[in-house]
Amino acid sequence: MANGYFTAMLDCSRNGVIKVNRIKDYIDILAKFGYNALELYTEDTFEIEGEPYFGFMRGGYSKKDLKELNAYALSKGIELIPCVQTLAHLNGIFKWHVYSDVKDTQDILLVDEEKTYNLIEKIISTARECFSSKKIHIGMDEAELVGLGNYLKKHGYKNRFELLNRHLQRVVEIAKKYNFEPCMWSDMFFKIATGEYCLNDNKNLSLEVKNAIPSGVDLVYWWYYDDKEKPYLDMLKIHKELNEDCWFAGAAWSWSNFAPFNKWSMKHLSASLNACRKTGVKNILITVWGDDGQECSHFAVLSSLFYAIKTYQGEKSIAKIKKEFYEITGENFNAFLDLDLPNSIADNVKAKRPFGPSKYGFYGDLLSGYYDLYTPCGSGETYKKYAYRLKKHAKQSKNYGYLFEVECALCDFLSVKFELAKRLRKAYKENDLTELETICKDIKRAERKLDKFEKAFKTMWNNDYNPQGYDVQDIRIGALKQRLKTAGEKVRAYLDKKVLSVPELEETNLPLNNWNDELLGLLKWKDIVSVNVISHNVF
Repeated sequence: MANGYFTAMLDCSRNGVIKVNRIKDYIDILAKFGYNALELYTEDTFEIEGEPYFGFMRGGYSKKDLKELNAYALSKGIELIPCVQTLAHLNGIFKWHVYSDVKDTQDILLVDEEKTYNLIEKIISTARECFSSKKIHIGMDEAELVGLGNYLKKHGYKNRFELLNRHLQRVVEIAKKYNFEPCMWSDMFFKIATGEYCLNDNKNLSLEVKNAIPSGVDLVYWWYYDDKEKPYLDMLKIHKELNEDCWFAGAAWSWSNFAPFNKWSMKHLSASLNACRKTGVKNILITVWGDDGQECSHFAVLSSLFYAIKTYQGEKSIAKIKKEFYEITGENFNAFLDLDLPNSIADNVKAKRPFGPSKYGFYGDLLSGYYDLYTPCGSGETYKKYAYRLKKHAKQSKNYGYLFEVECALCDFLSVKFELAKRLRKAYKENDLTELETICKDIKRAERKLDKFEKAFKTMWNNDYNPQGYDVQDIRIGALKQRLKTAGEKVRAYLDKKVLSVPELEETNLPLNNWNDELLGLLKWKDIVSVNVISHNVF
């Protein structure tokens, strides 16, 4: 770590904007862990003077908030680094017509448009006003559709690598104007030039691509998906050739699910961070994203964050890591690993991404039941045991009982709900009226347990996050309550012979493609709740 950064990045853009006092708590913890920097990932969740619609109603940080956090971080030996977006991932602002002139596609800024660079300069000048760090993370990842939306209509097709590079040059000029040293995600250089991000030792970027990367920009190689060292070693060597001061970004997985994936994270961080040590990469970033609504608290991955820095430092004894974690936090490391339990069903599934059955089990519709094929029998009893275990942790935890209460309530709900759709379809097909009566009662039980989960979840949110953004959780959980009610009413009507059939239950479910890989890995809410159209996206 000598002369380098060991950094955590907290996503504050996916509805869960962490409260200022809780950011301070995080800074305290990171300082004790040995981190020396923190990035706050803010797409449009911060104040920009003269841009009232930027982050409107999103619960973002005021300039006063950011200055306060910057000063607090410095007092604890932590460098607070702004982490923004200057190309893609800005779909939040495009809800508002005032930004139509700078819109290319759904979440990408319009390249070669002066109004775009005026906005970017406001973003960067605000960062300069609020942060004392010389570093700024300018984003620019996952912009595969750059130049293919309104840009295409306005200018016709242009070489997209040239577009990317020209835009980067402008952004770097602005950053340097405000005395920033920018770093950026590296994926677009690889994706546009080669069609893929991960190259092996037999592939290289062309000299043209290498020469196009401007000086004074640190590349950040992010990758979260391999548990072997070699893929990381290959890409880190390429990055070191491109940029000696490159960064590596790994992940403490907490996103797209109510529960974290600490064990999964540790396995992959072990491979990637060992590769960093072998290649001499000195700048490390551990991301804590919040995709799909920030359902999981950022504090649920503290064990992964501690494991990451100890692994990078060369500690191989997990017993020592657990002991030191307890000495610093007063918390049981193994208990934090048990926060993963809601997703510890069907362990035989070997997915490239964390396998998240608790989410499709939670939101899956009882009547369509199209996840029935991926609902292992006996899971309800397993969830009941998990709930009991997590309840014990909640009572024993010194500072994070509320996290265990959420996962306990989740497992308790899933002990009834997880297999309910599968049971319903089977009982209906067999015309098992006794079982259908039992299912009607179980639907009511599920509704009561959902109320308890909602209470625990709301407590967690109110403890850690600003209130804006919780509306999405109300909408989702409220919709689930209504669908449970509707299912109960339909089964009741069938039992009472008020209807002759339940059409949804007449259909035969089909297997979902690639279910053990991407599809059931980290599912989004909209992809779980219905096969029907939720929204229609256009640029």
